[in-house]
Amino acid sequence: MNYLVTRLSSSAKYLIRLRHGAISPLVTSKQIESYVHPSTMSYYRPSTCLLNKSICSSVNKSLLLQPCSLYSKKKKQSKIKEEVEESDDEDAEEMEETNEIIDDYNLVIKSVASLRIDSVLKAALGTSRKKIEKDFYSTKIRINGETALKKAAVVRVDDELDLIKSSHPENNKMLLVDRIVIKSIGRVNDNGNFPIKMQVFKSLAIENYSDPYMKSSLSEAD
Repeated sequence: MNYLVTRLSSSAKYLIRLRHGAISPLVTSKQIESYVHPSTMSYYRPSTCLLNKSICSSVNKSLLLQPCSLYSKKKKQSKIKEEVEESDDEDAEEMEETNEIIDDYNLVIKSVASLRIDSVLKAALGTSRKKIEKDFYSTKIRINGETALKKAAVVRVDDELDLIKSSHPENNKMLLVDRIVIKSIGRVNDNGNFPIKMQVFKSLAIENYSDPYMKSSLSEAD
């Protein structure tokens, strides 16, 4: 900890400024361990410098010294730069993962490590890979109206992915699905991920497929 000291105008002595306003002439110029040039402390008078706590050991213990922190313009600029960089990183993350509600769907932008069907469904619906795998083996996943035969199949722009939830409660010729429409796929980024923009329709009512999903095989969503 450092303490503020003030130099007398025509003396080699220095005065230690005390918390209650009193001053004590205890220190000579030879005892000053580190002199702070006025250019680095523009908000102090030019006769001001910092004194290391060890030099103040002879001060009366009943008097409380007022601590003074060293202000470094360079350090402050570095800190500001770090804060700006952190803010930029946060903005980048927000751009990669956006969820905007538009009419009857959500516009979702995610950064995914793979363009596989299971990875895209997991990212778009915010569900677990285990559940996606269970739905796949229950033949509840469709791509462009056809039953998905491979989890590792890669999606492309304009593909429609359906996750069948249940039959429609009021019309047995219809289904309720979560539908994901792939709107765009960006180039792989520095992290090795693909930015992907999707429209996500939750609990969308649709007619059963031309290759119908049979009612007997339907199960209600978890």
